[in-house]
Amino acid sequence: MTRSWSTAHVAPPSLHVAEGLRAAGGGGSMVLQGPASGLPLDCAVERLPDAALVRVRGEVDLLTAPILRRCLDEAARHDEPVLLDLTAVEYLDASGIHVLEGFHARHTGRFVIAGSRRPVHRVLEIVKLHEVVPMFPTVELALEYIRAHG
Repeated sequence: MTRSWSTAHVAPPSLHVAEGLRAAGGGGSMVLQGPASGLPLDCAVERLPDAALVRVRGEVDLLTAPILRRCLDEAARHDEPVLLDLTAVEYLDASGIHVLEGFHARHTGRFVIAGSRRPVHRVLEIVKLHEVVPMFPTVELALEYIRAHG
């Protein structure tokens, strides 16, 4: 993918929001994307019985970090743990780290991360986020942790 950069101020992208109901279980779901999927990030919130599951796919950088922030904030609207699935995240820069650190600061004890790929997980280790946010290799293990710790 080729990106063009300019020296002009970069405004946060406008977001497309699609809301609906999950077919099974009746929990709510929401999908956030860049305009016409032109940005390399998709984010979906799914309400599970024990947590709000946030699935992210693509690249989290300066341009797309506001999508992740909005998705996490939407997931936190209800009083339940938030499980962030990074399985399909290919790239995470300082902008994404800032979003995760800020979310953790606002929701300490209610935030869990699962499924980060090695390059993304390495970044999380470097900034020591793994020391303050529980992290698991799979969503299933993270859900077990949430069930055990409320």
